[in-house]
Amino acid sequence: ADAAHFSDILAQASARSNTNIGMMGSTFQRAAPVAAALGFSAEDTAVAIGLMANSGIKASRAGTALVNIFNGLLEGVTLTGEAFGEYEFSAIRADGTMKGLAGTIDELRGKFAQMSEAEKVMNAKEIAGLRGYSGLLAILNSTEEEYRSLQEEIDNCAGAAARMAEIKLDNLSGDVTLMQSAFEGLKITIGEQFTPELRWGAKALTVLTGGVDQFVQKAPGL
Repeated sequence: ADAAHFSDILAQASARSNTNIGMMGSTFQRAAPVAAALGFSAEDTAVAIGLMANSGIKASRAGTALVNIFNGLLEGVTLTGEAFGEYEFSAIRADGTMKGLAGTIDELRGKFAQMSEAEKVMNAKEIAGLRGYSGLLAILNSTEEEYRSLQEEIDNCAGAAARMAEIKLDNLSGDVTLMQSAFEGLKITIGEQFTPELRWGAKALTVLTGGVDQFVQKAPGL
């Protein structure tokens, strides 16, 4: 039921960050089961994926990082820093429910902003381990403007997939693709009854196209 909306999320996130839909799909393939189990929204997860992609962490590598981040958030950790001493962080509320991913990131960003570079690395490793800390740092080290801008773009992604498809098809190659799609639709609509006629038409169009190609090659100046 949410397939169209999820397509919009993928399209908007890939258009607004340094990744593409294929790589985002690979990331979600690894991270989505854990994100869903923790109650994290697809939008908030896409923001995290986009921020990691902007730092070069993409596809399955980003998915592995996210799984490690999620596992670390679930377990809780003691953050340490000279500016604030010790801070007991947990993504679980007192009533046992999970905090939202966006709120969790906001809370961590506030603490990490008070840390030295060495403290950031140490605490990120405590949360996400060796296989996830670079992804966590990519998310938390993004500027406030980058973070909020991507978040707003993804939260308002309705229609993004359709707009992307329209742009992609607005050329000769796209026109040919649409023609082929229309032809396939015609075949399905009329069934097998007129298949011989359609085959004849397709063969005639092929011969005509080949003849035009040969003519243009022989007279390129026309």
